[in-house]
Amino acid sequence: MADDSLLQRQEEEWQVLQAVYMDDVVDLRKKVAWKVERPLHICLILKQQQSESVAGTTDSDSMIHMVIKCPNKYPDLVPEISLENAKGLSNEQIAVLNTELIERAKSMVGEVMVLELAQHRQLLEDEIQKRQHALKEETKKIKETKQISDEKPTEPEKAVPATPITEVPTCSPIGTPSTPRRPRMYVSCVML
Repeated sequence: MADDSLLQRQEEEWQVLQAVYMDDVVDLRKKVAWKVERPLHICLILKQQQSESVAGTTDSDSMIHMVIKCPNKYPDLVPEISLENAKGLSNEQIAVLNTELIERAKSMVGEVMVLELAQHRQLLEDEIQKRQHALKEETKKIKETKQISDEKPTEPEKAVPATPITEVPTCSPIGTPSTPRRPRMYVSCVML
């Protein structure tokens, strides 16, 4: 009897998802000849529409398929969640989204959660997009600062006066008294 009420809750959730997502929700349950109720197994096509940022640049569209496969005891058990066919999201972002969704699902055991997970994913993606935009802006500022500093004329380095080159007397073999000898040069090394 409890299974019937769980399946009924799943069916009601399916109807709500159809009303909200219309063509962007797909029923993945296989049709069988017998009218047997099966647990919810769906694919939500979640899209983030192109939005114009403050700076006037346009962030690219992103899309991902969130596949939810519910066990018979859903919502009393956590559904399997997978993110597939991502567009406009890095692997790192997908991993963060997946982890967040699984944690969120675990915290909602006992409640129908697919709609809230889809909305939570949207909030997470919005936050990631904001962080990406802020990072792009910071990178742009750093490049501009570097470019400005590269363009500034630098002060000419102070020239060190050159020592005049003097002629060195020719060296004579040792023991020749008439020719001057070249003075010895000592080099001292200081170790740091």
